[in-house]
Amino acid sequence: MAQGNSGSFYLAGTKNMGAMIYWSETYNASANTHVVSIDDITFASSNWYQFTYYLQGSVTVDGSTVATFNSALGTHHVRVDSQYQEYSIEAAPGYANPPYYTGTIYGNADGSKSVTISATIYGYSSDGRGANGFCVSGSQTVALYTIPRRSTISMASTALGSGGTIYISRASSSFTHTVTYSFGNTSGTIATKTASTALGWTPPLTLANQIPNNTTGTCTLTCYTYNGDTIPLTCTIPALTATLYTKAVTAPGRYFISTG
Repeated sequence: MAQGNSGSFYLAGTKNMGAMIYWSETYNASANTHVVSIDDITFASSNWYQFTYYLQGSVTVDGSTVATFNSALGTHHVRVDSQYQEYSIEAAPGYANPPYYTGTIYGNADGSKSVTISATIYGYSSDGRGANGFCVSGSQTVALYTIPRRSTISMASTALGSGGTIYISRASSSFTHTVTYSFGNTSGTIATKTASTALGWTPPLTLANQIPNNTTGTCTLTCYTYNGDTIPLTCTIPALTATLYTKAVTAPGRYFISTG
């Protein structure tokens, strides 16, 4: 798993209390999946301090609960010793401190994914003083790392000088593609940022000049995948190369390009 995005956001609360949620994620590029973790939850007060609060509530990510707190059982608490300082929650023995992890979250077909992190947490002091009964609550939608999704191409056997078709299989309808070819010492562009998934291409007869003393050679088709129109994004998506082969047949002057 690779390290993805991370961030934090503030939850406003009652009785001069507030909380910060710190999160991060890892991702699996080949599987187009993510795991989000709640790395820390901190509390701060602009008024009440030198109180311990026992917590009640939960945190959810993408609709699934990742952490629960039970004040009656004393599973988690936070000790606030000074004003305007952040203090992390602490778990009682036998209960878990952060980080709290989600299960597998699947990305969208184009590699993008956003999730909503929500929390509602109450705090109670043992003697009913301070900010007893405070509540922090809210949610934030966060963008996870966009995983580049490469398209694939294929082409059936086609005679040089005859019309053929290059098929593009793409993960998202928003993708466009530039397709190029290379054969021997010559190369060219077949299509530029096309939205088509079936490109007509007639391999030029002049490609035969690249193999004057051979009956076979290698033609490489390269498909560059674009998600949107920004150059930096296109640079982050590697080209996917499909290799085709040429072969001569007995009929004079007739050469074919095929998938081998």
